[in-house]
Amino acid sequence: MSNTEHGRNQPPFLQLNPADPLIVATRELKPGEDLGIGVKPVETIGRGHKMATQPIADGAPVRKLGQVIGVATKAIQPGQ
Repeated sequence: MSNTEHGRNQPPFLQLNPADPLIVATRELKPGEDLGIGVKPVETIGRGHKMATQPIADGAPVRKLGQVIGVATKAIQPGQ
């Protein structure tokens, strides 16, 4: 099975915890791509990388799986 065939049934992202302000791409997301969540990527998001779904302020904790995984070193806008 090709990667293209495999990707047809897989959602383009995972939201690991509903409280997380981000999603994780399961494939490359293209700028402007409609993901059906009201937020579109503003830049290419690589497979396995995170994309903000809501603003994250400079210095704010960043959460994944409901746990703090780091601190934003600059303001992050939805879609980045």
